Amino acid sequence: MTEQEKKCFIELMKQEEFQLPRRMDGSYRASLHKLLDDYVRQLGFLDRVHQKAIADICTYLKEMAAMHDTREIWDHFSAMMEHTELLQRLHIICHQLPVDGYGIKNSNLFRIRECMDNKNYARKDIFHMPLTENRHTRAYRYNIAGYPSLYVSSTIYCCFTEMGKGEHDPLIGSMFRLREGRSRDDLYIADLGVRPIDFIKSIGYRDLGRRKYRYTDYLYAYPLIAACSFIAANKHVNYIHEYSISNALFSWLHQHHADKICGVRYFSCAKREYMIRSAGNVKKESESTSSFTRYFINYALSVERTTQTYSEKLADAFVVTKPKNFDDYADIKDFETNIKRDTSSLKSIYDER
Repeated sequence: MTEQEKKCFIELMKQEEFQLPRRMDGSYRASLHKLLDDYVRQLGFLDRVHQKAIADICTYLKEMAAMHDTREIWDHFSAMMEHTELLQRLHIICHQLPVDGYGIKNSNLFRIRECMDNKNYARKDIFHMPLTENRHTRAYRYNIAGYPSLYVSSTIYCCFTEMGKGEHDPLIGSMFRLREGRSRDDLYIADLGVRPIDFIKSIGYRDLGRRKYRYTDYLYAYPLIAACSFIAANKHVNYIHEYSISNALFSWLHQHHADKICGVRYFSCAKREYMIRSAGNVKKESESTSSFTRYFINYALSVERTTQTYSEKLADAFVVTKPKNFDDYADIKDFETNIKRDTSSLKSIYDER
């Protein structure tokens, strides 16, 4: 990409209408159609080959947004991955997870859950929903109805944001790390965790390494990232149209890469404005010179079909700290700090020590 094209790219990414996540204006179909049509119209700084290739991806996505039959959407998604350049342009995490959140060396991931009883909990209690209860699993973002996913986040604060919980709710939390000694190629994670703002905020050297997309590749990936990043208008209905394409992606990953630890890295779509707490104050991303994406990263990891209670693949891949009760700590930051310090308890989910 030429220097002039890079300047045009930055100007495109600065525009408010292309910021993510997004709230809908009316229906999901209408909102996505308008967004992608406006996006394609502003790609005139690219050559015609790139313009047409990106427009083809947008056409597939708009057609999926007009569908309501799950199987039809999944088939259309597979056709898009086969007949466009999208798969070649997506960043796939294959070797090691990026260091997000407040981490420096280690990829620390966190998970919380509500606890009804004031007692000590085992590591398996904070893993994914037991497969014996999978009939209760509804379709959410990157989750197939009737089958659980393992969701983990880059910070405890992101966990709270995703669950919509406050500091007075009864919760337990743990840290997850990938087990050392794994094969270097046993990951296949589609990286949808890059926002337009990550290219335009003043970012440090660590962020440059974290943001793996080249400018041209991101222009190809953006339509899919956007299609999967609308804030759900109502999470309590049986069918959430805003999740249809994200679930098609997740189904495609499960179908084609179930032999690996597969899933999606994505930024939180729970809120439009990202905020973090620092020294007792709340800091808004819109008022900062830095992007806050790294503090609001989630992973949705696919659970294989098995007769066991928990995914054998994921149980073997991760070590987990013994769950701690949030009631025992002063605030969210204190909770996360103490969980991270407890590295001696990083063990298999089946270890009760």
